Amino acid sequence: MRRLFLMICCSTLLACESGEQSPGELDGEALYLQACSECHGSYGEGSNFGPDLVWGIGDQTYEEVVDTILEGTDGMEALDLSLEAADAVATFVIEEIRGE
Repeated sequence: MRRLFLMICCSTLLACESGEQSPGELDGEALYLQACSECHGSYGEGSNFGPDLVWGIGDQTYEEVVDTILEGTDGMEALDLSLEAADAVATFVIEEIRGE
C-alpha cells in the first residue's frame, strides 16, 4: 500500500514538473479544436463560415470573448459550454491564437 501511495505521489510530481495539466484543469486548445475550429480554422485563420480570430475579432477583451462563446452573436450560435470551458477556450484564443 505504501509503495502504491509513493508511486502515485511521484507520478503527480513528475506530471506537474513536466507542465502537464492537473486533474480537473480544462484543455482550452482541445476544446477549441472540438467546438470552434470547424468554422474558425485550426489556427484561428477563419473560413467561409467564421471570421479570422487573429484580426477578425478585433480588440475584443477576454470577457467579450467569453460572452461571445456563451451567448453567440448575430452570425454565431452560442456554444453549449460551461463557464469553465468557455474560460479555457477564451484563454487559448487570446494567448495562443492572438498571441497576447
